[in-house]
Amino acid sequence: MNNVHSAAALCDDQEIAGILNRLEALVTDDPETEERAALEAAMREELQRREDEFCLLSSSGFPRRALHALDTLPDGETPWKAARRRVSALVKTPGAIVALHGPCGTGKTVMASSIARGLTRLGRSCRYSKAYDFCLALRQDEKAREKGVMSRFKRPYFLVLDEFHELKRSDFAAYSIDRLVDARFQAGKPTCIISNLRAEEVEPALGPAIVSRMHEAGGVITCEWASFRELREEAEQGG
Repeated sequence: MNNVHSAAALCDDQEIAGILNRLEALVTDDPETEERAALEAAMREELQRREDEFCLLSSSGFPRRALHALDTLPDGETPWKAARRRVSALVKTPGAIVALHGPCGTGKTVMASSIARGLTRLGRSCRYSKAYDFCLALRQDEKAREKGVMSRFKRPYFLVLDEFHELKRSDFAAYSIDRLVDARFQAGKPTCIISNLRAEEVEPALGPAIVSRMHEAGGVITCEWASFRELREEAEQGG
C-alpha cells in the first residue's frame, strides 16, 4: 500500500489518468487496437527476417552494396526483371551453369544476389566469390586443396563466381575453375558465372569443358540494357 502511495505521489491527477487510459487500451477488446498490434508484430517479424537474410548472405561473401540494392528494386517491368526470371528458371535445373555477361553497372551482381536470397528462403546454402579470389586462395592452400578451399566452394548449393573477365586464363586457373564447375555440375548444384565480356567472348573465355556442360544445363544471359540505376529511375517515373 505504501508503494502505491509513493507512486501516486510522483504523479499528478492528470498523469495518473493518462496512465490508466493507456492501461485500459492495452486490455481492451477494441478490434482496431488488436489489428494495429498484429500489424506491428508482423512488421517487426519481417524486419527481423530481412536482417537475418542480410547477415547470412553478407557472411557468405555477397557484397553489401548489392544486398542493399535488393530493397530498392522498382515495381515496374524492366529488362533486368525479365532476365532475372530467366535465371531463376535456369537454376532450377540440377547442375545448371548460368553465365551473366554485359557492361559494368547493369545489375548482374544484384541479380545473382537476388537469386541467392530466394534460395536462402528455401533453406539453400549460397556463396559468392570473385573468380580471381578463388584461384588465389587455392594457390595459397596447395597442400590441402580438396579438404580446404576446393571443398568450401563445392559445398554450397548455389555458387556465384564474379568478375570472371579479370581472371587470367592460365593453365592453373583453367584447370581449377574447370574442376570446380565440373564437380558442382556432377553434384547437381547450380553455378553462376558473371563477367563484363561481350557476347562473342563468353564461350572462349569459359573454355570448352564448361561450355559443353552449360549447353546441357544452363545458358548465357546477356545484360546489355541501360545501367541498373537508370532502370530503377525509369520504372519509378513510369517510363
